[in-house]
Amino acid sequence: MPGRGRDASEAEKPPWEVQAVLTAIDELEPLDPAARDGWMYSNEFDNAESAAPWVLRFTNSRTFHRNDGLTGYAYKRPDCTTPEVLLRVNSPRRGFCIVEEPIVRPGAASASPGDSVEAECAWSVGPKDALKLEPQQMRADGREWAARDPNVGDEVDMDADKAIRVLAATRPVYLDGGLLVLRSAVLDEIVFVWTRNGADDPPPVDVTPPDEGEAGLPASIAAVLAARDATKTKRPANREIINRYN
Repeated sequence: MPGRGRDASEAEKPPWEVQAVLTAIDELEPLDPAARDGWMYSNEFDNAESAAPWVLRFTNSRTFHRNDGLTGYAYKRPDCTTPEVLLRVNSPRRGFCIVEEPIVRPGAASASPGDSVEAECAWSVGPKDALKLEPQQMRADGREWAARDPNVGDEVDMDADKAIRVLAATRPVYLDGGLLVLRSAVLDEIVFVWTRNGADDPPPVDVTPPDEGEAGLPASIAAVLAARDATKTKRPANREIINRYN
């Protein structure tokens, strides 16, 4: 399952691995190629036929992991897994998208072709240019059912009805031909990172975990700071540091 993380609400701060991803996204966001005209007008967002679907590479959404995916299928059937999430925009027609999770059955190493759970969603532009996804139909195991409206008081048919709504409102903060980053429009620190399906993984990046010492800084940064401080005859007081950087 992509990116086993935790919502920031679970703790005072996320694990350092998750924080490293969030820091990278913060640095990417000002460079968003789609920001000038808007993601909704970008040819890169529309991948109905001309491009491979998006595949989810990382999320720190607790709801996603609690439901074992975006459809909740594997949560209701613990003998199955749905380790991959695909997103097809403007499919089966414009203004809709398909969220697909191939199903790995018990004893199988991978999903059989065509054996998936799908959520057909309508997409629209919401307030503050949010991407709104509204589930319409769910399909799996040869049957189809309507996703339940959360404002209606009837019984939920599957946890999929609430699991898929983790993507109900997000903000596309980076979009190019190979990368789509969504932030939750409700909790800004919750992210979903997608790449094109079939694309090679990026080269590994050496991310050093923080030291357990008092500073709690990555070793590489701590070494640079120590070398800097060694050249000084007098360290500034804490108050001077706070006034300078705040």
